[in-house]
Amino acid sequence: LFWRQSMADEKWEQQAQTILHLAGSDPSGYLGRLTATEQQTLDEFRNKVNQAHQGHGWTDADLLRYLRAREFNLQKSLKMITDSFAWYEKLKPESTELNDCRAVYDNGSALPFGHDKTGRAAMWFFTKNHDPKLGGAAIQNAFFMMSHCLTKLPPEHECFAVIFDL
Repeated sequence: LFWRQSMADEKWEQQAQTILHLAGSDPSGYLGRLTATEQQTLDEFRNKVNQAHQGHGWTDADLLRYLRAREFNLQKSLKMITDSFAWYEKLKPESTELNDCRAVYDNGSALPFGHDKTGRAAMWFFTKNHDPKLGGAAIQNAFFMMSHCLTKLPPEHECFAVIFDL
């Protein structure tokens, strides 16, 4: 193409094509749409996660998020989920309550509210109201909102909407 001026452009185009492919053109990788290889990888991943982290309570849909994020590479997915378990253990986001992050709500910088057109729960961030002095509370608020949005997801959705009002 006439606009291609360097190898950097070609490399960018390859990366863009990969991202576009991963963003939705490939229908496999989801419950009910797994290839035989993906199902086998999920089964092995589930067994290894269950051995290492008994009682974690994560569903196959949860585990598939890790596998898709690492293109069904078992070792990379295991590292990612192990890092996630360590992060959860350290920060304990599930124990965050509204009072822990009340100041963020009171200044109107972030809140969970409503749904997008497809029915996904929505998190709203109003950056003009952000107060840097509320850093710790803002992080706790993000955990609180994510937890809230995840509990409000309809069964057919695996993600929620995040909206930034810049």
